[in-house]
Amino acid sequence: MDVIAAVEESNGRKNPTLLAAAKGSLTDVERAYLVDCCHDDDPTRVCAGSFMIRRLLELENARGLDVARAFSALKRELPWPAIFHLLQSFRYAPALGLPHEKIVRTTLDSERTALRVVALDAFVHLATINAQLLSEAQERIFVAGQDAKPSLRARARFLAGVLAANAA
Repeated sequence: MDVIAAVEESNGRKNPTLLAAAKGSLTDVERAYLVDCCHDDDPTRVCAGSFMIRRLLELENARGLDVARAFSALKRELPWPAIFHLLQSFRYAPALGLPHEKIVRTTLDSERTALRVVALDAFVHLATINAQLLSEAQERIFVAGQDAKPSLRARARFLAGVLAANAA
């Protein structure tokens, strides 16, 4: 499946065409296109590109992809689904996410619960490779565990285990 065509005909959300395209091998042009999508002005293209990058990282099919440049899109205003996809990607490439720690912190205070959940997850993954963030991550997990939103409390319980396993 042609990745560029899949992104162009996408509505910016997960769909079978994008899923199928992520499983194939990518050309250098397609890899560059996906990264460029994250910096595009078209919100649909930004969401589709960020979804594809997350999916490629998840499938360990991101060889040759400039993930650091894709993550740098977080420095500008993005549609919330794109932020969601890129923050989800931090678990697959936490070292590349470290320069974006401030954005993760900002997103932890988002009004959208889904963004707060993935931001907490991203922050914990950053803390697993940067010991200076561990105590703050533990504190944030504790606070999230007291939140009114069940999804945030559930993720906090899971992430407490992740931190405990990394501390051992």
